[in-house]
Amino acid sequence: PAVLVASADRARDLLGWKPDHPDLAEIITDAWTFLADE
Repeated sequence: PAVLVASADRARDLLGWKPDHPDLAEIITDAWTFLADE
């Protein structure tokens, strides 16, 4: 099974950064859409 091993918590706390795609399902969907459009 797929596993998400990174956390954006430290970047959020230190830099106020927020990821565009916060969960694994959204990351996969975005990547799939990008690759399908190539």
